[in-house]
Amino acid sequence: MSVPTIGLALIARDEQHTLPNLLTSIEGAFDQVAVLDTGSTDRTVEVFGKWAASEKERHPGFVSTLGHFDWCDDFAAARNAADQLLETDWWCWADCDDVIEGAEGLRPFCRGRSDQRRWCGTTDALFAFPYDLGVDGNNFRARLRRAGVGQWQGRLHEVIAVQDVRRGPEEIAWKHKKSVAARCRSARRNREILRRWMADEPLNLRPVGMLAWSEVMSNDRSAGIELLARYIDIRWAHCEDENEKEQCDVARWVLGELETAVSRDAGRGRPYGPEVLLQILQLALTAITGLSPDSITRGSPIRARMT
Repeated sequence: MSVPTIGLALIARDEQHTLPNLLTSIEGAFDQVAVLDTGSTDRTVEVFGKWAASEKERHPGFVSTLGHFDWCDDFAAARNAADQLLETDWWCWADCDDVIEGAEGLRPFCRGRSDQRRWCGTTDALFAFPYDLGVDGNNFRARLRRAGVGQWQGRLHEVIAVQDVRRGPEEIAWKHKKSVAARCRSARRNREILRRWMADEPLNLRPVGMLAWSEVMSNDRSAGIELLARYIDIRWAHCEDENEKEQCDVARWVLGELETAVSRDAGRGRPYGPEVLLQILQLALTAITGLSPDSITRGSPIRARMT
């Protein structure tokens, strides 16, 4: 049986300062690294080219691929295009401001699952690994899959459309290294993407929910509450379960009471902070309707089951 190959797909734009840390963390870990540049004006392409040449010297079988993509405010479209640059048996992905700890363990992990039918009863395979955002502890996010399995969906906070997600070893972990200034720039960009997405698809719950939480976190509490109310209205109009409709009705009442409380406290010069407001919203909506920031932002028709 041949040894399975593994590739890493990246999308990049003006990442000359962050890309070197990621590339250093993955030396020797991948058979192919593909970068899809979405319009860099700095030295991103040069940085990748120099590293790829050095990696080729260290590992003669290594392959590097550079592609170009006209940015269209759609991360899923870009990631799908980046994946198509890979010619390996397994596909992996990262952001340019990530580092991958234990990346050298990915190839042995894939080798141990080369007979996928015997291992999990299907040729499909998607694996999640720890993801440290540096703000709220470790999460798990799908990072590795068999070539051709699933497509990316969602213009922002994109997800891979595969039902079953299995956990990989925790010794292999992604760590996000975005600076505070970069987070602020990304948040502004993301809100603009979400507004355009919501305008194009007004009944899609995902952009409405994501923009709601983004507005709350940016201190526009009234806009956040208004968008969450819109989220509940859309959900109510499209659900067939009467119990769920009743839950949405109660959630509407909770948001109305919360909006009144926020306005009253703002008038007294003691507005709620975004953290307190988020806690109230999360507790109220989760308890009453089962909605939460995660279920809202990941609330696409394709829901992953972690095993």
